[in-house]
Amino acid sequence: MFKIDIITDDKVVTIHDPYNEDVRVLSDTFTEEIGKIESLTFDISKHNPGFDAIKPVKTRVMAYNTQTSEVIFNGRVLTSKRGMDSNGDVKGTFTCEGAKGYLHDSRQKAFSYQGYVKEYIERVLKHGNSRVEPFKQFRLGKCEIGSTFSYKTVSATGERVKLEIGDSATINNSATTYYDHSGNAVSIPSFVKGRLHTVKEYNATNERYLLYYGTTPIAWVNSKDIYETEPKEVTTGETTTEKVEVRTQVELEVTDGMSTYDAIDLVIQEVGGYMIWEWVEGVNTLHLVKDYGEESKTAIELGINMMRIDESLDPTKVITRLRPIGNVRKDGA
Repeated sequence: MFKIDIITDDKVVTIHDPYNEDVRVLSDTFTEEIGKIESLTFDISKHNPGFDAIKPVKTRVMAYNTQTSEVIFNGRVLTSKRGMDSNGDVKGTFTCEGAKGYLHDSRQKAFSYQGYVKEYIERVLKHGNSRVEPFKQFRLGKCEIGSTFSYKTVSATGERVKLEIGDSATINNSATTYYDHSGNAVSIPSFVKGRLHTVKEYNATNERYLLYYGTTPIAWVNSKDIYETEPKEVTTGETTTEKVEVRTQVELEVTDGMSTYDAIDLVIQEVGGYMIWEWVEGVNTLHLVKDYGEESKTAIELGINMMRIDESLDPTKVITRLRPIGNVRKDGA
């Protein structure tokens, strides 16, 4: 079940209340077509409290799911038609556009842009928001367009601690003593420290390495007095999966006076995707997604709660939501 409120000059009036039989719309049609602004059309009788309060363009409309409190439509009335139907009853028919229509109310200044999509959208929204009332402002939600993701398997690595035969090594400047082939301690000349040597042998008992300088044997050096000149990494045998984002740069020209909606559509035409509206924490939120989702193959049949369907719409591009607005039958249907 759902509830519909209208707001005119900051005055809120409920025009559909599922818990009040005297406050009901006669019918409603909600259309969410891919790549277009959502629309809502409803009929009300002259006895509805909102009948005389609705003013095109000035009146805002909000529809709520009464069970979840989710805002399922937010927008404004565009057109109204009041008159008498074939039964002699006076009623009004009102057509509304969704909140994405507010993006047409703000205009951009001319600028050239080269960079990433998300930063471009943030710039355009920031400027657009500065030109309109708070209820017309948007914040950016998900931005899936302009980037792709891939996954790669990475071997976990760690720096090797023990030197191996053939490694390049250098004697620490703080070292004072190394050992000749007889095991005698010898003071290390200063010119030997800091230069590149090659490891030729390792004595595990004394934890010493035999260093050569070119083809000349130098001495045995304690492991604590030597370090690897070019540390190598070794695979530990463990692997991890990393998500890698590849961002696409775009070059765009925004013309002076271009609407915020058209400025956003400019990048969509470049990289693809769709604009999706959502009401999040009391704010109009714009998601830019690559795909609307999987197509449903479920057949649509005429039911007692379907009031009207516009045959001019392309059924392959329409998302249909059915919402019961009539009375509940005794059998619970």
